[in-house]
Amino acid sequence: AKEGTKDGLERTKAAVKRGRSFIRTKSFISLDHRSGLEEEHSLFIDVDCRHPEAVLTPMPEGLSQQQVVRRYILGSIVESEKNYVDALKRILEQYEKPLSELEPRILSQRKLKMVFYRIKEILQCHSLFQIALASRVAEWDAVETIGDVFVASFSKSMVLDAYSEYVNNFSTAVAILKKTCATKPAFLEFLKQSQEASPDRVTLYSLMMKPIQRFPQFILLLQDMLKNTPRGHPDRLPLQMALTELETLAEKLNERKRDADQRCEIKHIAKAINERYLNKLLSCGSRYLIRSDDMIETVYNDRGEITKTKERRLFMLNDVLMCATISSKIYLGPGQLYQDLQNLLHDLNVVGQISQLIGSLRGNYQNLNQSVAHDWTSGLQRLILKKEDEIRAADRCRIQLQLPGKQDKSGRRTFFTAVFNTFTPAIKEAWTNNLQMAKLALEEDNHLGWFCVDDDGNQTKKDMHPLLVGHMPVMVARQPEFKIGSCSSQMGQIAIISFHNSCPKVIECFNVESRVLCMVYVPVQEQHHEPSTASNPEPAATCVSDVPTICLGTEEGSISIYKSSQCSKKVRLQHFPTPEKSTVMSLACSPRGLHAGLLNGSVASYSKAADGSWNTEPQKVVKLGVLPVRSLLVMEDTLWAASGGQVFIISAETHMVEGQLEAHQEEGMVISHMAMAGVGLWIAFTTGSTLRLFHTETLKHLQDVNIAAPVQGMLPGHQRLSVTSLLVCHGLLMVGTSLGVVVALPVPRLQGIPKVTGRGMVSYHAHNGPVKFIVLATSPPKDQDKARDSPPPGPELPDEEQKDVPSGEGVTLCPSQGDSDTAIWLGDWPGSGTQQSDLSSSESSSLSHGPSSLEHRAQDSNVCDLLRDPTPSTRSRARPTRRAKASSALVVCGGQGHRRMHRKARPPPEELVSSVMVWQIPLLSV
Repeated sequence: AKEGTKDGLERTKAAVKRGRSFIRTKSFISLDHRSGLEEEHSLFIDVDCRHPEAVLTPMPEGLSQQQVVRRYILGSIVESEKNYVDALKRILEQYEKPLSELEPRILSQRKLKMVFYRIKEILQCHSLFQIALASRVAEWDAVETIGDVFVASFSKSMVLDAYSEYVNNFSTAVAILKKTCATKPAFLEFLKQSQEASPDRVTLYSLMMKPIQRFPQFILLLQDMLKNTPRGHPDRLPLQMALTELETLAEKLNERKRDADQRCEIKHIAKAINERYLNKLLSCGSRYLIRSDDMIETVYNDRGEITKTKERRLFMLNDVLMCATISSKIYLGPGQLYQDLQNLLHDLNVVGQISQLIGSLRGNYQNLNQSVAHDWTSGLQRLILKKEDEIRAADRCRIQLQLPGKQDKSGRRTFFTAVFNTFTPAIKEAWTNNLQMAKLALEEDNHLGWFCVDDDGNQTKKDMHPLLVGHMPVMVARQPEFKIGSCSSQMGQIAIISFHNSCPKVIECFNVESRVLCMVYVPVQEQHHEPSTASNPEPAATCVSDVPTICLGTEEGSISIYKSSQCSKKVRLQHFPTPEKSTVMSLACSPRGLHAGLLNGSVASYSKAADGSWNTEPQKVVKLGVLPVRSLLVMEDTLWAASGGQVFIISAETHMVEGQLEAHQEEGMVISHMAMAGVGLWIAFTTGSTLRLFHTETLKHLQDVNIAAPVQGMLPGHQRLSVTSLLVCHGLLMVGTSLGVVVALPVPRLQGIPKVTGRGMVSYHAHNGPVKFIVLATSPPKDQDKARDSPPPGPELPDEEQKDVPSGEGVTLCPSQGDSDTAIWLGDWPGSGTQQSDLSSSESSSLSHGPSSLEHRAQDSNVCDLLRDPTPSTRSRARPTRRAKASSALVVCGGQGHRRMHRKARPPPEELVSSVMVWQIPLLSV
C-alpha cells in the first residue's frame, strides 16, 4: 500500500486481517540486520497527523475551587505538550532538513541519522496523543477526566521502543555533534546561525534534551492534578493508573539507559587500555560495568607509615575490579593529614621545652613569659584536636581490600592489601555495598538462581535478581513438653535468630502454651501515660509502654505480649484470653489499638490502659460472619479484615463496617492472604493459583495474575499449585507457593497501583514443602535506644509431629506491605504492619538484629546494607542521621528444608527440618 500499487494494497489488507503489522521498530529487528540504518528507517510509516489544536473553552460559572485548579493544571498540560511538539518539529525542520539538503554535506547521511535518531517516531507518538488530548479538552466540562487519555497513549510498546532507542543513542548523538563542531567550522557556524534565528535562542542540545525530560514533567503535572482530585471523582483512578504507567515507563527507560551507558563505558575503557590481557577481559560480552569512582590510594612503608598518596580510578565490573592511574600527580589528601598531625605534635613538644626554658629566665621580657607560652600550648592543642577530627572523618572514607596476588614458589596463593580513600563516607558505603552485591552474584548459589520467562527472550542481568545470601536449617533442641493446669495441648516454640553478622544463629528458644498462628510488632507509643497503681496481669520490671513489644496469637485462644528487647530476652508482660477463647487467626496493630481476627468470624479490638498495658477485655467485638478472619491489614484509619471470600472495611474509630469487597464471584473461594502497597490490594485464596488486584479507593477489580504459568514453565508436569505467602516490596510481588518455590513478579517500585508489569521469574531454590512465610527485614534507626533496637522473641513454630521445631527470623515489615504468612520482625518502622496466618500454617519466625548490624566489618559487610531501612522511622526525624541510601533490602522466607530445582541435578533426600532462605533484593534508583 505504501508503494501505491494495487497488489501492495491487497497484500496489506490481507496482512491486517491476519493481525500482522508492518509498523515495526528497531527492537523487532535481528541484531544481524541492525547495521543498515537506511533499511531500518524505511520500516516506519510516516503518518501526517493534522488536527485542530487543543483549546480550553471559556470557564463556566459556579465551579468549585478544585475544579478551577484542575482546569488550570489541564491548561498547563496542553501548553506544555504544545511547546514540546513544537520543539520536536524545530529539531527536524530547522536542523535535520537543512543539514540533509546542504551541498556539500557537512554530516554524512549515516551520521545525520544517528544524530536525529528516532525523533520522527517520538513526534508521531505525541501527534497521536495531541489528537486524543484535543478531543478530551473540547469536552472537559462534561467529563472532567484526563488520566485515561494518558493511559491509552503511553501504554503502547511503540512509545517505549521509540523513547528507549532515542535515550540509548543520546550520548552517541552528542559525541558526534561535539566532534563535528571541533573539526568542521562550517557546522559550528550553522548551529550558531540557527540558534540566533530562533526567537528564544535555544540551542540544539537543549532541544534534544527535551525528550529525556518529558516523562518527569508529565509525572509532576499529573501528581498536581491528582492532589486536586477528591476521592470518588471519576478521574482519580485513571490518574493513578496514568501515573503508574508513566513511572513504569520512566523506570524502564532509566534501566535501558543504564545498560547502554555501562556498555558504552566498557567499550571506552577497553579502547583506552593498551594491555592486551585486560583489553580481552573487558571485551567479554557478558561483562558489564557496575560503577567507577575516583579514589585516593594510600601507600605505606614497612613500618606502617604513610609514604604517599596517589589519585586512582577504580572500575567495578560484575566480576572484575580494576584500578587505573588517572594522573601522575601526588595527592596530598589523607596522607597529608597524618603528616600535619605529626608536625603539630612535634611543635607541641618543642613549645613544652620552650615553656620550661622560659621559666628559667632571670629577667622580664615583653612577649616572652609563661602566659604567652600557655597561649601557644592551648592554640596547638586546639589545632591537634581539629586535625584529629579531620583524620577521623578521613578514616570513615577508608576502604581496605585484600586482593589475590601471584602464587609463591610452593604454589600457594598469596594476597596483598590495598588501601583507598573515597571523598565522602557515603561513597564508601555505597561502594562497599555494590562490591558485596557483585561478590554475592558470583557465588555458586546465584549462578542459576532464577528461571526467567521474559516475553522478549532477553536474559535478565543478575543485578536485577534477588540474590540468595544463604539458607540454613533452624535447629532448635527438643525441649520437654509441659502441662499448665489441666491443659495438655500441643506446645508451641519460639526461637530468636540473631543477624548481627553474616552467620545467623539461634540466640534463644523457649516453649509456649499453644501453637502460635500469628504475630504483630507494636512500637513504642509517642505519648507517655502517667504511671498507674493498677497491677499488670503478669507483673514485670518494665511497663509495656516503655519498650516495643511483640504480640502473639495462639491456637488455644489467647494473646501473649512479650518484651521486644535483646537485653531482656524472654520477658512476658501480659497473657489474656480472647472472647469465647476463639483461636487467633490474625493480628494487626494500629495507632488506636490492637486488633485480633478470630476463628469464629469476629474481630476483637483492644485499647491501651493508663499504664500503657493492654486492657484484657476487648473494647469492641465486631461479628463479620461465621468463617475465620484469616487476614488483617491496617490502612490509615481503617482496618481491612478478610473473612471467607469477602473483605470488610472497618472504621478504627467507630468499629463500624464502612464497606465491603467481594473478592471473587465463585462460591467457596476463601481469602488466605492480603498484601497492600500504594492504592492497590493484592488478594490470594486458599485454593487456586490466581492473584487478584483491587483498587483500595473504589474497590474496583484491576488485574488477575495466574502464577501457575511461570511455575509450570520450570517444573515438569502439571501439579496443583496454591499461594501460601505474599509480599510486595521494592518492585517485586513475591509469592510463596505450595510447591516450595518463590515466584517474583515485577510491579512498579513507586507507591502507585502495584500492578504486575511482566511475566516474572521463579526461584531455583525451593523448600520441600509450602513456603510458610515471606517477610521484609529492615533495621531500626541508629539513634534509637539500644534496649529498643533489639530483636524480639519471634513467633513460634508449633511442632506438629513432636520433632525439633525450627524458628525463623523476625524482620521489620514495612507498613505498606502485606503480610507474610506468620512472620514479622520486631524493630521500629514508620507505621503499623500486620500479620496473619491460616490455621494450616505450622511455622512462624522472628529475625533479630540490633544496631551493631549496621557497623561495617570485614566478616559481615554483606549484612550491613541488607538491614538498613531505606525509609527512616518517624521517631528519628528529630535527629537526622547522615547515612548512605541503602542499595539492597533483605527478604526472608521459611519452610521445610532446601532443594535446588534443576532438572539435571539429582534431587537430594527431602529434609523435614524447618529452614529459612535469605534473599538480597537490589534497590535500583528510579
